[in-house]
Amino acid sequence: MLQALIFDSFYDKHRGVIAYIRIFSGEIKKRYEYFFSGYEYQNCSPRSWGVCSSYAN
Repeated sequence: MLQALIFDSFYDKHRGVIAYIRIFSGEIKKRYEYFFSGYEYQNCSPRSWGVCSSYAN
């Protein structure tokens, strides 16, 4: 199960919403979908990290 905190975000007119996150446990991979409060989110590109996934133990 993923436990993470979005601690900052901003909107870029070319890339969309950019969120800075801290992962406490779990893993985020490219093209994962997330649900919260009835809204659906999709991780489209971890390219800013330079890796295909990010995780914490």
